[in-house]
Amino acid sequence: MKKTIIILSAFALIVSSCKHKTATPQAQADSLNIQQELPQEQEQEHRDTMRLFEKQKRQSEFYSRPSVSAEEIAMIAPVIKKWTDFYNIDFAQARLTSDVRSFDCPPYCREFTPKCDTDKRIDVDYSPDKQRYVDLGISIGTYYNEEDKKYYFTGWDDCQEIYLIDRKQKHQNMIIWLGVSSLAEAVFWKSNDIFMVVGYDLNYNDVLLRFVYVFDIKKQTKNRYEILTETDGDYDRYMNEVYLKEKEIFVSN
Repeated sequence: MKKTIIILSAFALIVSSCKHKTATPQAQADSLNIQQELPQEQEQEHRDTMRLFEKQKRQSEFYSRPSVSAEEIAMIAPVIKKWTDFYNIDFAQARLTSDVRSFDCPPYCREFTPKCDTDKRIDVDYSPDKQRYVDLGISIGTYYNEEDKKYYFTGWDDCQEIYLIDRKQKHQNMIIWLGVSSLAEAVFWKSNDIFMVVGYDLNYNDVLLRFVYVFDIKKQTKNRYEILTETDGDYDRYMNEVYLKEKEIFVSN
């Protein structure tokens, strides 16, 4: 009897041991998965923290810059009103971010050819007297094509070169260069000597900057103003819905 009890006890111990060994790999796998998930969560938290830090840093930099004066608002706001109304933004909230004395830069020129000396182009923006015009880079055969006597916009490259063409001086100077996250959407002339280029800049995490460049040819000055807004996925419609439409250039689907 004692011998039977000893045998049964030994058998129970072996079965228990086997069950324990069979469960161990799954338990180890569960534990490993938990250990792997924690660092990923921590990495995401770190990315979110850094993103917020960068956003706050950019906002702080923006608000440290000079506010626009009443004189600047009176001079600029009425000229770009169509653009600010479209996006429901207030130029009075803008900050001056750069002030350049002289924008006439000979190293950044293109050859002035007889084709440049025209007042018939539909893809550029002319001064009131038609002697100067700004080319945002929408040129036939490059970013729009003609089909059945209609013009169709085909899209942008990864950068944008903006030129001022002066028919009197016979030159083409590049006045702005923009990278992949920025776009100049329109040009507004205040007079034969003063014009404004407007657009957006998405270089900052969760921060959308609307910019306004103000050029004064006579004074040779170039000022950049920025308006800080939150990104909402609806920041780039003006070019397609207003600017190109007014030029009767259709957007290809």
